[in-house]
Amino acid sequence: MTSQDTKAPLDSVVARATVEAQEVELRLAAVGVVKAEEVELEKGVAGLVLAGKQAKIEQGGARTIVSGGDTEVTQGGAGLILSAGSTAISRGGAGTVASLGSITVEQGGGVLLLAKAATVGRDGFVALALTPRLTVEDGGRVLLAGRQALAVLLVGLVAFLAGRVIPRRARRTTRA
Repeated sequence: MTSQDTKAPLDSVVARATVEAQEVELRLAAVGVVKAEEVELEKGVAGLVLAGKQAKIEQGGARTIVSGGDTEVTQGGAGLILSAGSTAISRGGAGTVASLGSITVEQGGGVLLLAKAATVGRDGFVALALTPRLTVEDGGRVLLAGRQALAVLLVGLVAFLAGRVIPRRARRTTRA
């Protein structure tokens, strides 16, 4: 099912494969793909959110959010957030967050942050932060930042590549 309008508010329990409009407001909805200039997802879930300008998730979740502007997640979560603007996570979480602007995490968490600047606020937790400007406020925690995080990623990449290349060479040697 596809919905295409100038504005597509979905206010009841709805399941759709794709919703496409200029502005999309989803409440209590489950959607595979949401594509709009401005997306607001409240108490719903989406597989992929493609927002031309901004994306806002409140008490909901998305597997992947790609936003051409700011992204805000409140009491919700996302697996991957790619944002051309700033990203704010409050009382929620995300796996990987890459932002051309700044990232703010408060009372929530993230696995990997990539940004020009990041702030981890009260009760925030981040595993890896790759940013030249990191601010950790009272009560915030960052496991690895800067060069430490980069070193861990490089070691992980080398281990992954070694795990892929060495078994192939071993198979070739035993065949000969």
